[in-house]
Amino acid sequence: MTDDPSLPVRSKADIAAFIPAVRTLCASDTQARVDLRDGLGRPRRHWRRMHRHLVSFLDNDLKSYIRSPLYIVASLIATHPDLVAVTPTDDHGGPSLGTSLGELAFHPDGLAKGSAQRQLDWFSYRDLDLINRQLPPVIAHIARTGVLFSWERLTRDLTDWTYRRDDVLNNWYFDFAITVKKHDPTALDESTTNRIHRERQHKHRCFETHPHRRAYAASVPGVTSEP
Repeated sequence: MTDDPSLPVRSKADIAAFIPAVRTLCASDTQARVDLRDGLGRPRRHWRRMHRHLVSFLDNDLKSYIRSPLYIVASLIATHPDLVAVTPTDDHGGPSLGTSLGELAFHPDGLAKGSAQRQLDWFSYRDLDLINRQLPPVIAHIARTGVLFSWERLTRDLTDWTYRRDDVLNNWYFDFAITVKKHDPTALDESTTNRIHRERQHKHRCFETHPHRRAYAASVPGVTSEP
């Protein structure tokens, strides 16, 4: 149980307190860390061992679109407890995943610039369950290289994924672009930027009209299958 008055998490406003609570838990309880790691990148049916460790941090009536990202992040923290994350100094919760991918594109042990861009594109057309499967190798790269990263920002963005995905993605792409530009002023000239924009628009139209997208949209309130 925790004595933090911001816990249990009742809404997205309480997310900031969740991260240090999980980090403290992982540092003090080896079995908890093992059980949280068991859910890494796995479907929700495999999160059963996580419940007993996280239940005291979460309000019983917490919506699933907030609760699920917290489980995803908890499993990542348990896997990388020594990852040095930025302490947020702004209202956004620190650097976004777009910033981290941009930094990875120029780190000697990171990803090639094209690979970082493709990873960002891949996230653009996936629901939260698929994001969960792909995040572990990305966070592993971040942990190994020590590039800019924020657990709180990732958590906030994932809790917004279901209903505000376009806003999250726009921020990730913007942060990726300015990070790349910082390292290489010629990397994002007008022709390259226009090409990236055209490719995104084309992929977006293909995804929005795909029958699986329509089925997903029909199952989630607030999501439309129309382009």
